[in-house]
Parts: sequence; C-alpha cells; structure tokens
Amino acid sequence: MRPSRALLTHAIVCIALLGYAGRACAASFTYTALNAAGANVAYPAAANSHDQVVGHTFGAFAEPGAFVWSAGTLDIVSGVGYFTAINDDGIAVGTGDNSAVYASYDTKTGAVTEIAIPFCKIGRKAECIASGVNNAGDVVGVAAFTAKKALGFLWKNGVATKILPPHEKQSNILAINKTGDMLITRGYVFYNPLLYKKGSFTEIAVPGASETDPSFLTDSDAVGGLFVSSAGAAGFVLSGGTYTTYSPAGSSSSTVTGIGPAGQIFGSFVDATGNTHGFENVNGTYYQIDVPNSTYTSIAGIGPSGLIFGNYTDSKGSYGYVGKCPKKDVCTQ
Repeated sequence: MRPSRALLTHAIVCIALLGYAGRACAASFTYTALNAAGANVAYPAAANSHDQVVGHTFGAFAEPGAFVWSAGTLDIVSGVGYFTAINDDGIAVGTGDNSAVYASYDTKTGAVTEIAIPFCKIGRKAECIASGVNNAGDVVGVAAFTAKKALGFLWKNGVATKILPPHEKQSNILAINKTGDMLITRGYVFYNPLLYKKGSFTEIAVPGASETDPSFLTDSDAVGGLFVSSAGAAGFVLSGGTYTTYSPAGSSSSTVTGIGPAGQIFGSFVDATGNTHGFENVNGTYYQIDVPNSTYTSIAGIGPSGLIFGNYTDSKGSYGYVGKCPKKDVCTQ
C-alpha cells in the first residue's frame, strides 16, 4: 500500500429543498476530496460501521486500483483492481488482478487473498467479480463471461455455489445482508430483479412501472433504487411489502442509493437545468446536498457516525469525497 498525498478540506452546502418544510443545516459539512497521487477520480463504493470506505481509482494509464480510506488516509492496495464492499470486520472484497479469482483484503493485517471460483476460469474467458460481503464473511458475486452469460455465486465456508433462480439460465448477485438474503438479477438484465429469502424468490417491481432497477439491500430486507414509468424515472424503497417513491421538488429524475443508520433515505436527483444534486429525506423532509460550485453531487453512502461519501464534479474535474456532518443524523440539525 502507499499513502495518498495531503488533501484539502472544504465545506459543503446543505439546504432544505424548496416546497418542503424543514430548516437548513446550522453548521457546514466538511469534506475531503479523494484523489490518490498519480490517479484520476476516485470512486467510493461502500463503508462499514468503523467508517472505513472502499472503492477504486484509475491511474494515468487507465489501470484500476482499489483503495481503502480510513481516519483521513487513502491507501492504494496492490494486487486488487476494484473494491465493491467491506464488512464490519474490515474484510473488503472486489476483483483480483487474475480474472479467474475474486480478491479479499484484510484491513487489519494488510493481507490480500485470491479466492478461486471453480466455474470462473481463464480458459472460459470469465471475469470473477465479488459484489458483496456480510459480517459472517459470506461473499456473493458473479462469473461474467464474454459470451454475455453471467452466473451468480455464493462463497460460504470455503465452498462456491451457483445461485440460479427457477427457470433462469443466468444470474448476477448484487448484494447479501446479515441473514443471508440476496438481491439477484437475471444475468445482464438488471431490471425487475429478485429478492432471495429463506429459499424463496420474490420479484421486485414497482406497480405501474415499465422497469424497476434496485441497487441496494439492507439488513432489514429493504430494497431501493429507481423505477421508470410514463412520468419518468424516480427513486423508490420497498420495505415491509410497501413501495414508497422519492422524487424531490423540481427534479426531472431521481434515484435512491441507500438508507442511512438513522433511517435517512438518500440518493441523487437531476434538476431542470441538468445538474445533479444529492438529497436526503428525513421523516418526510427533503434536504439538498451540494459540494460548492459543483454541477454534480452524488451520495453513495452514509456511515453510523455521520460519515458521508460520494462523487462530485466542478470546473476543475471529477472527484470522490468523504466528510462528516456536525450531527450524527447528517446535516439536518
């Protein structure tokens, strides 16, 4: 690993969206731009309960490099292409330099382990991608073949198992939660996926939508993302059998990217001018989150201490960011 260069700290603007009750932040959110030395934009992907953030960057020659950000330091991890998830034990997973394996990285010891999936072989021109890990150490992902065939896998107790929904020839596992429930797509068809729970598969489809595209699964089995209908694209959350839609005032489209530890619904939306803003919905009130002078701000995740991370674009370029709000419930006090 190599540490990143010193990074500048800035302030983020956080205001209540027009048309909704609420008040602006009493104090500004401070953030740090993520950009490892010699690399282009960093893409934070996930965090754990210890505020360790993982993701990837691209170097000068477009080669990917996995990173871990922790306590203000960004480290590039050699031997790993991408990190996609990290659990509370500090185990991060992603892709290895060898396409027939996925990579597991222990942030406590610095050890990289390559895990071979039997049906993901170089001879079959497959790439093995880990997409999720839970606190039990169970890992899910996909063997993606160049012939446009995808097979989802579950790595549990040293054994790899193919996961295929009934009557399907392809699968791709996007996420796994603490109880082992999984969010599964039909191979490269990402809309209207399935929730696998206790041996049963349930389709995720917003009523009246032509396409439903979930992107996350929580430990309480809440699923969220975006859906497309005749009115356009908007965010949604499915929880307890009920679909709730999220579309901030003035948005032309929106998506939900997660649920924070205090129950905040967060995501991004596009306004009438084409600019993208982050948002949170707290108890029915929307809050807009923008990096100052940016035309694009997204929220990829929120940690239990109020850590928030994502990407932004301004006149200087595109960057990842991490930061903290003055209150645990994230820019709403």
